[in-house]
Amino acid sequence: MTIDLLPMIAEDKSWNEGMVDLPTFHVGNWYWKQYTGSGLFDLDKKWRDYTERELNLLLYGSEGPGGEPSSPSWPS
Repeated sequence: MTIDLLPMIAEDKSWNEGMVDLPTFHVGNWYWKQYTGSGLFDLDKKWRDYTERELNLLLYGSEGPGGEPSSPSWPS
């Protein structure tokens, strides 16, 4: 089964503006806090301005196939 997430993401919004239109990801909710508190994303950057690397990190949890996020706060 494949889930199309793109209809749930507002391309013209950032994390701080509520770009993910799912109740658990609304601004201030637990999942929103997990992503925004990770230090991995620019919270004011619009979805449409994300690089391929940033999109992979957000959607798949890695910078590319088989990779791990690179962030000083990411546990090793």
